[in-house]
Amino acid sequence: MGILSRLCGTKEEPLVTRKALEGLIDSIEELKPHHEYMKRRWITMVMWWHTRSVKARWKYFSLRAGVVAGGVIIPVLTTMSMSTSWQEGATVTIAVVGAIVAGCAAWEGVANYGEIWREKRRSAELLKGRRGPWPRVLLRAAGGRSTAGRG
Repeated sequence: MGILSRLCGTKEEPLVTRKALEGLIDSIEELKPHHEYMKRRWITMVMWWHTRSVKARWKYFSLRAGVVAGGVIIPVLTTMSMSTSWQEGATVTIAVVGAIVAGCAAWEGVANYGEIWREKRRSAELLKGRRGPWPRVLLRAAGGRSTAGRG
């Protein structure tokens, strides 16, 4: 559950769960001979991509939150530094906050968590969707017709 969700008292729905995917596989009678393989291979792949996307999303938004919060705090600290009683402490604090903002922005630019998050999420959605490779391959193997290419 995210920080914002905790603060607002809302609960995030998971995008995918192993239990839901296993239920889906068990419900398709044509794939009965392939259930165990699907559970071992397909679900493992979907869950791996999903987990990676969740981690990258968390890193991306954490770094972005640091940049935004620091960007808001710096002008306030600059204004406070104009007061002679706050000047020395505010100057050091401005430098530290500025370094944190620059570090967060630079690391996000290097690590590219936002793009990783979108790539992993897109891959997980393709794998679990009917346009992904697994439903077509397994339906063909089971002798069924694939409707994956249709709207």
